[in-house]
Amino acid sequence: MAYISHFLLCIIRTMPLILDAKTPIASAVSYVTPVIDPEALKNSKSNIDLNKHILSQTQGEAVLLTEDFDITSLMYITNVIHSTSPELVFVTKDGLKVQIFDFTPSPVIRDGEIITSFSILNKEFKSNKSTNELKIDIKDIWDSELSKDIKQKLFNCLQEIIKQSHKSNKVVLIGSEPAVLFLLTQNIISTKTKELWYQKDTNSKPVRIF
Repeated sequence: MAYISHFLLCIIRTMPLILDAKTPIASAVSYVTPVIDPEALKNSKSNIDLNKHILSQTQGEAVLLTEDFDITSLMYITNVIHSTSPELVFVTKDGLKVQIFDFTPSPVIRDGEIITSFSILNKEFKSNKSTNELKIDIKDIWDSELSKDIKQKLFNCLQEIIKQSHKSNKVVLIGSEPAVLFLLTQNIISTKTKELWYQKDTNSKPVRIF
């Protein structure tokens, strides 16, 4: 009896793995990093041509951005690729890899260092309040949060931003850092406003992102 059990166990171990045809197989994500002249972003006279240039660099693939660009450019690129790229990851100057948005339709395998928990916080936006204009001072929120752990600090800041956020015809994000917090905030409020603007400080002229 023991021999039969052992024999059956050997057969089971050597049988090929049969997967359900409907079960999606996870694939590894590869990211493209667009090569865009920062001066071209600032001085372009036509948004249509600029958008075409950005999209020709990303080709609808998952995108990885770094702090080689200023905040205005990063926000603009993020807006352009939002409807064509399945995923955006941002790498801070300190090497932190943060997922900004994720629309991947099937299971994927990605770098384990990428923080994916922040990109879904836009789902916590539940305010029914609506105004004509909303200003959020990102730099002030960042400076007011005293957590020493960078991940915890980002999370706490995003929770505060969600508290301050509501539907508005125009949203202005104010401050000079950190870039990653601006992009995550953009992901939270981009579908809740008709216009998104960036302002370096309260004395600077706002720049329209969309």
